[in-house]
Formats: sequence, C-alpha cells, structure tokens
Amino acid sequence: MKILSELTTRETCAPAATGRNSYSGSSTSRRPGRRPSALLSIFVTVLATAGLSSCVGLTSGGKTGTPGSSTGLLSASGTSISFGNVAVGSTKTQGVTLTNSGTAAVNISNTTTSSSDYTVLGTLPGSIAVGASVTIQIQLAPSTKGTDNGSLSIVSDASNSPLKISLAGTGTDAGLEVSPATLNFGNVKVGQMTTQTVKLTNGGNVDLVVNSAQVSGNGFGMSGLTLPATIAAGKSMSFTAQFTPGAAQGMTGSIKFVDNAENSPQVLDLAGSGVSGNATLTVNPGSIAFGSEAVGGTSSQTITITNGGTTSIAISKVTPSGTGFSMTNLSATTLNAGQSTAFSARFTPTSVGSVTGSIEIDSNATNPTVTVALSGTGTQGQLTANPSSASFGNVATGSSNSQTIHLTNDGSSSVSISQANVKGTGFSVSGLPSLPMTINSGGSTTFNAVFSPTNSGSVTGSISLVSNSPNSPLTISLSGTGQAATRQLSASSGSLSFNSVNDGSSSTLNVTLTNTGNASVTISSVTASGPGFSESGGAGTTLTPNQATTLNISFSPTNPGGVTGSVTVASNATNSPTISLSGTGVQASTHNASLTWTASVSTDVVGYNIYRSTVSGGPYSALDTAPVSADAYQDSTVQAGQTYFYVVRAVDNEGTESANSTEVPATIP
Repeated sequence: MKILSELTTRETCAPAATGRNSYSGSSTSRRPGRRPSALLSIFVTVLATAGLSSCVGLTSGGKTGTPGSSTGLLSASGTSISFGNVAVGSTKTQGVTLTNSGTAAVNISNTTTSSSDYTVLGTLPGSIAVGASVTIQIQLAPSTKGTDNGSLSIVSDASNSPLKISLAGTGTDAGLEVSPATLNFGNVKVGQMTTQTVKLTNGGNVDLVVNSAQVSGNGFGMSGLTLPATIAAGKSMSFTAQFTPGAAQGMTGSIKFVDNAENSPQVLDLAGSGVSGNATLTVNPGSIAFGSEAVGGTSSQTITITNGGTTSIAISKVTPSGTGFSMTNLSATTLNAGQSTAFSARFTPTSVGSVTGSIEIDSNATNPTVTVALSGTGTQGQLTANPSSASFGNVATGSSNSQTIHLTNDGSSSVSISQANVKGTGFSVSGLPSLPMTINSGGSTTFNAVFSPTNSGSVTGSISLVSNSPNSPLTISLSGTGQAATRQLSASSGSLSFNSVNDGSSSTLNVTLTNTGNASVTISSVTASGPGFSESGGAGTTLTPNQATTLNISFSPTNPGGVTGSVTVASNATNSPTISLSGTGVQASTHNASLTWTASVSTDVVGYNIYRSTVSGGPYSALDTAPVSADAYQDSTVQAGQTYFYVVRAVDNEGTESANSTEVPATIP
C-alpha cells in the first residue's frame, strides 16, 4: 500500500445568521409526782372532759375546731402508766398505744418527760393516719431509791395537743426482775391451752431466794418452776406461764413472787380472752407487691378482710409498718359471721430502692393477729443536660446565635418538667415542647438556647429547668459577648471582561460574594445594566459571617461591537459592591476547511480516514465514521480563530491503516 505523498487544503467562507379546757390555778412548776393527789385528780378530770368536747370554737392548745373541718384527735391506751418497782441501775419498759380517732392525720412534733429517769425509746412516728394506731415504748431507769413519778407530754397538731400521760414507778435496791413485765395471751379458743415463757433474773450482787409464786385468775397457771429456788447474782431462770380459758370472755390474773429481795413481792400481770366457735379472720390478698413507684407518687391496692367463722369478730387495731407504707380507714370494725370489710394499702416511697413492710390486723378471732406482707420499689428520674453550659462567644448586636441542648432521663422513672426559667439579657429558649412535659426513663429531647444581644459587652445567664428529678432545678449556665454589628460584603472580582462573543450566542462568568463582617448581610437585589448583560442568583439571600454566594453574569450580544455595563448589588452591608462589565459582540460566520490529497496507487486501498488535532503532532481525533472513498474531504466543524492540524491514513480491504500522511495546518479566520 503506497503512502500518500501530498495533502493540500484550502479555506472557503460563507456568511451565516390545723384540746383541752383551760382552768385557773397555780402554774408553779413542780414534779408531777409531788403535787397533792387532789390536784392530780382534778387535772385528769379536766383533760378527759376536754377530750370529749365537740363544742364549736372550743379552744385547745391554741387551736379552734370548726364543725365539718378535718382535725386529728389523739388518744392513749391509758392516761397513766405504772412501772412498779424497778431496781436502781436497771430499767423497765412499758408500751402505750396512741390512736388517731379524728378526721385528719396527726403529725407528732416532739415528746418530753418531766423526769430524766423516763425516756421515750426509738424513733417516734412522724404521722398517724386517721383510724391508725402506733405503740411507743417508755423506759424507766431509776437513779435513786424511792418514788419516781413523772409525766409524758406528746406535742402534735391534734386538736387535743399536748396529750399528757402520768408516769409512776419506784426505785428499789436491785432484786428480782420479771420479764416480761406484763403478759397478754391474746385470744385463745375455749378449752385450749397456750403458753408463754417468763424469765426471772437476779439483778443484785448476792444470791436471791424465790420462796413462792402465787397464781390468781381463772384459766391461768404455771409450770417448770420448783420452789424455793435460788438464783445466783446476775443469773436467770425461766418457767412457763399458761392460759386455758373456760369461757368466751376476757380474763385477767397475776403471778405474785415472794422472795428475800428488798423489792419483794413482785407481780406479773396476766391477761387473755377466751373465744368460742370458729371465729377465723382471713385477708385477701395475703401479701402485696406494689412494684415500682416514683418517689413522691402513691399507688394503692385494696385488702379485703372476711369473717369466715360462725361468730362475730371485733377488729381492735390495724397497724401499718415500713417506710412509705400506710392505709386508709376500715369501713367496719365488727364483722358478723360471713361478713367482709375492706381498706386500701398505700405505698408512697420517700427514697429510691426496695422496701418491705406489713399491715398487722389484731382482733378477737381465733387467729388474733393476721399479717399482710408489703413490698415495693421507689424509683426516681434523673434529668441531665448536654452540654451543661453554653458559651456563645462573640455575637453581633441585632443578630442571634443558638446552641442545641440535649435533655436525657437517666433515671428509673419518668421525669416531668414543669418550668423552664431563663435569666440574663438577650438569652432565650426555642424548640422546647409545651410544658409540663414528660421524658420517660431512658428518653431524651432537645431544644435550643438562643443569644440575641442588644448591646455590646459580656453577658451571663442561665436556664433553670424545674422538674420532679432529685437534682431539680437543673441549671444550664449561659455566657456570650455582644459586639457592635459590622456588615461587609466583598466580591471576588471588581470587573469582568467577556472579550468577543458571537452575536446570538451567550457567555457566562461567575462572581463570588462573601460576608466578611460579624453580622448577617441580606442581599436585597442584584441589578445588571448594559446591552446584552444579565445576572441570576444572589437576590434575597442572607449571608451569615464568612458565608458566600455565587452570582452568574451572562453576556448575550445581539449586535457587533464593544459594549460596557455593570452589576450593582444592593444589601444592608456598608460596602455593597458594583462589578463593571465589558464585552464585544462579533458577527457570526461559517467556515469550512477543504482537504485534498493524492490518491494511493495500491490496488487494495478501499478508502481514507481523516484525523484532526488542535495541537501539532496530535493526539488526533477521527472526523469520519467510515473510510472516505474519494481523495477529498470538507471539514465544516471548524470554529473561527482556531488553528487545526490534519493527517490522512489509507485503509486497505482488511481494515488496516497506513501511517499518517504529512501533517497540514489550517488557521480559521
């Protein structure tokens, strides 16, 4: 195949287009045990009268009662307590039961005793519910021999406060001590025996001889004690006290001990009740698990008491115990055979964690004490904020900056947010759901803390969230500095030149506008002037500090010749820029490059491929899609002002190309 030897070109052109009664008397302070007996009797009578009064406006301890109002009324199981003989250096404890028979809970504030030998043991109940009873323990520890009388004063918000109880005892030389001091066998079925253990202790420092023990009272007895009996100093011995009631009634008795001690004789008081028939008390449910309850919240469940026997039952006392547990009043205290009554057990936890308690129901049934076990768990939400403080830095006056605050409940129960209080000039919140709002355990929500300064200078503040979380109020500290607003708008170029653009065509150049100030800049309008000039983008845009936007400026001439114009930017910046424009419209024309070459003399050549490049030496691009059979080609895809470089290759019948012909340049006007 012969290589082409010559390639020639020519250019052609063609144009284109919350009582007691007062009484007169001496108020001189004196030990209660040493006042005349007549005066003591008068005092007790007056107190009892006051306790029974229900007159309108009755004054008691500075309080007045009004019919229909809810008031507590505190009473004791006895107006006086006798401790009997107690050896000096030893102690004896007696219990007294306090009952609230009023219409409101009684809150006990304090107790006082008139003699230092008497002490109230343990922790007093803070509150006694309506119809409820509690038992407190009073101890006598005589410091000297002789009569040791006093009184106990219980101060509360009951209408008959203070409640006074007389106390009496005698200090003796150490001798025989009987424990317990009194013995109550409770309810026992007629004909059946119940027993309790009694301990005798020698509290002295020499041997003590118990000579006799005399039992009195129907149904009472004793066993296990052989007399006379010697008890060494500091030692003890025990025997069994018995109760076998012969009738369905309450019974009392005693055991009198005679010995060689100075405090002889000693008397152990006995009590018990015989019950007949099948008076059995049942409760449903027998235990209550309240589960989880938020601290400060209350849950309740109903307990039903039923007389499953054939005779009536009198309920004497219902006592709740355990932190956070309480109960409502019984609807009935006497149950006939087959009758039921109900009350509610309540759980109001005061702290987080599991607690247990019980409700004891005392009656004259054959099962005198029935216990309902209680349990529950106090839970509490825990509100946290992230971040715990927000620093806004420098913010221009008249502008705003915001930070997102995440609120999370990390506790074991829901958190209720009731208030969101903001302090500090320029600070506010946005995006917080309407209050009150609840965040479940493990849940979260967000809102924005906002700083909008109106004056220059540093400012501090806070957001205070009030909730039922233990760390309420949760405080988020805020800080920021207001700065005088500066609004500066700069353009990436002050002038644009489009050079030559064919009439009827268009060319586009870009300009970047940047907010170089510290306050937001709003571009109100962008206006292009001059023949053929136009713009797009920018108008209505608000740029925060350091933010930028792009203007697209186009030149679309319709007539030949040079023109000038401008793009004017209007904004609230102090230096809104103007960009000058220039360009030249040129009349469009059509150009062709005609190529001819000397044909190959090889007989297997079937045509020619034409290649073009804008760079001498290539790389080249093919102009034809199939070999050209002629020895000429017209390139009508050229552009004015451009130089092209052409080569031709011969193609044989197997599709093989020859080497390039001589490269020929063509410059288009």
